[in-house]
Amino acid sequence: MSENTSVELDNIMEDLDTTEQDKVNSKKKRAEDPMLVSTEGWSLQTYRDMTEYVYSLGYKQICRYLKCSRPWLHRFIRPNIHHIYVHQNIKNRIHIESQSCYNTQELIDFLKDHIASCQRRSIWIPLEILVPETKQKAWEEAINLIFEEEKNKPENPFSDPEEEERNLFNEIVKATGRFVPKKFKTLLSDGIVYETRRTKAPWVDVPKDIFDIESLESVHSLRDYGDADEEIYRQLFAEGYTRIVICVPDKDGILSEKVYYMQNEKVSIATLTYPDLGAIFSYKMYLEATS
Repeated sequence: MSENTSVELDNIMEDLDTTEQDKVNSKKKRAEDPMLVSTEGWSLQTYRDMTEYVYSLGYKQICRYLKCSRPWLHRFIRPNIHHIYVHQNIKNRIHIESQSCYNTQELIDFLKDHIASCQRRSIWIPLEILVPETKQKAWEEAINLIFEEEKNKPENPFSDPEEEERNLFNEIVKATGRFVPKKFKTLLSDGIVYETRRTKAPWVDVPKDIFDIESLESVHSLRDYGDADEEIYRQLFAEGYTRIVICVPDKDGILSEKVYYMQNEKVSIATLTYPDLGAIFSYKMYLEATS
């Protein structure tokens, strides 16, 4: 036997020893896991039912929902939520993604209980819905006139397109102010907030029961290659997302904070004449105007 072959065999045996030791260590960890539910005596049908209706979230799915790594899940979710371990041969027969499956309702309740804050500070609204039905026709005529005048303006090669767009928008907002009820006039004059000045819109507490584990987003999950965080924050503000801060403890009580964002139900625009003609408003001022 050559020296190289001998070294290769030694390496293979070392790998096998390591693999066997890993298996022993894994079994030991599972035996010491107080949140691990015993599946002794379960039939194949019981596994199917339990992984479909009770322990229906595998660790990979949870990582996707919570935008977290596997080590984070093992440290902050595993010690707090009951779970089962499905052996590989059973996993293959019942066609599930992960061997570690967690109690779904228990996880959702745990996360809800550890919401530190649930807040919103902006809302996008089509200007048209602020106008009473009795004044809709007059408003549309005023807006059409503004667009017609803008279209017929002589072209200025030295003008700033962004400034022209802002001026047009301000003119439309000013015209809309003539048709809205008194309660919306202050909203139009003082409540519009641009993405670059979002600190002018204060955070407002909203009910925590809107929490939906399947709808959570994070800045890093929305960021594409080359994107800056600021771009994402502006997008979240423009679309009126709710910010949810969750603080969960590990087995030693050390807290980890996760910041998520959830998109709210959008205003129906199906019947509007100008569905895209809207503005970002301070959510606080919107609530005051509509209360």
